Amino acid sequence: MWVTKKNPFPYFKHAAACVLCSLHEGFPNTLLQMMALNNVVVSTLCADGIEVIKGLFTCKINDVESLSTALEGCISLPTQSNSRALFDEYLQQRSFENFMRQICEALEIDVH
Repeated sequence: MWVTKKNPFPYFKHAAACVLCSLHEGFPNTLLQMMALNNVVVSTLCADGIEVIKGLFTCKINDVESLSTALEGCISLPTQSNSRALFDEYLQQRSFENFMRQICEALEIDVH
């Protein structure tokens, strides 16, 4: 039985690893939430751009062996502190402020 939680964030934060195993997505906000709360994140390559996120463990879509290999790789690491710094850097690039700055630049609006 599938159970939906109103607040999944405590689960993301305290999990040994977070896994996004979608077949296809627009860029998944859930992935960003997992990266903000956990240092060990695995994702299928279900959206463009996932393959370039540093510190993220990735696997092929609809491939149990690839997912298993990614999970074994990430949970066997002694520490994921490097992932935290990489995730924080990536999340900062995707901040609301940076998003709005990029829109203003594209529209050639001077905000200063």
